[in-house]
Amino acid sequence: MPETLVIVGASLAGGSAAATLRQEGFEGRVILSGAEPQPPYERPPLSKEYLRGESPFENALVQTADFYGEHGIETQFGVRATRVDATEKTLELDGKERIAYDGLLIATGGRNRQLTIPGLDLEGVYQLRTVADCNRIREEIFPGCKAVVVGMGFIGSEVAASLRQSGVEVAVVDRNKVPLRRVLGEEVGRVIEGVHRDHGTELTFEDTVAAIEGAGRVERVTTPAWSPHRMRLRCGGSRRRAGYGASCRYRSRDRQRHRG
Repeated sequence: MPETLVIVGASLAGGSAAATLRQEGFEGRVILSGAEPQPPYERPPLSKEYLRGESPFENALVQTADFYGEHGIETQFGVRATRVDATEKTLELDGKERIAYDGLLIATGGRNRQLTIPGLDLEGVYQLRTVADCNRIREEIFPGCKAVVVGMGFIGSEVAASLRQSGVEVAVVDRNKVPLRRVLGEEVGRVIEGVHRDHGTELTFEDTVAAIEGAGRVERVTTPAWSPHRMRLRCGGSRRRAGYGASCRYRSRDRQRHRG
């Protein structure tokens, strides 16, 4: 009986692994399973050209949509792996279907870091990890609207830049001294800070979001340094990536924190 290899996680790593198995001559059964309904795609465009509407989603695909069928790769998209029995070598999908395997590759990637503040359940509060998240944010973007991005790692920086290029008024809140300080250091971070300021992004460092407020839909964001501010939009990132976001207009209680 041919060997069965199951890949859990149908993103860049999982899709690339499935393709490589076939390209390297593996003749057994390959099953690629993922929670999202789309075939594997790369995530960087979600904070850049796809977010700005400059590139179609198809350009982000790891392989063409028909590649997997043409290469004998079975796909299970839009289903979640709920249990692995390592003794019996079985994988359970959505608590129902059980798949026997000889080899199992788990390539599910990172998960978004969740803030523990009031207001995360309001309409208009977004995270950014999937193309569905990105599509919801794209529906909110129009020139002149206001957004706050919480966190200024790679994803937060890219989202802030993309929103500015789309005509959105952007403010950023980050707990560090400069963008990407832990990754690139303070000197490079200040250069990145300058680029964002030159493009009209208002930056607040060494501060955090305390609460998001509104009547059903997000209207205000507060931090220890800010009074309540009106807002419209908000988005987010993962354990390995930066940020959340929301749109707003604000007055700082401590202008020195803005260093502008």
